[in-house]
Amino acid sequence: MKRSSTRRPRRSVFGADQILTLGGQQRLLDVTTFNTWIEARFEGRTELMALYERRFSPEYKVAFDAWLATDPFSNPEAPPGPSFMPEYVNPQLERGAQMNELADRTFTWRERPRGVMPTITSGRP
Repeated sequence: MKRSSTRRPRRSVFGADQILTLGGQQRLLDVTTFNTWIEARFEGRTELMALYERRFSPEYKVAFDAWLATDPFSNPEAPPGPSFMPEYVNPQLERGAQMNELADRTFTWRERPRGVMPTITSGRP
């Protein structure tokens, strides 16, 4: 039975999906923690603010510090939060996207017409 042209190799797709899910959960945790940090800040609860800052993922903390440097409570041009900063990187989301790209390339290689060799490019599909 011929595979559908929209399917990718299962193992790669499931691995990518799992990593993307974990990355999304980490981002959600960071954003939720940030929202409670904002509440604590407006309530003047500095000890609670410090607790929430310690709970950020290391990648989010880098973006958070960069966001604070934009003077976000006085600067109307500041991004709405750390996740909008260029410094914010979520390694799980990046790895999942890479795995999806690899699965797409693998699928393209396997599904080419017999006797046709793929065109070699600079690594981009």
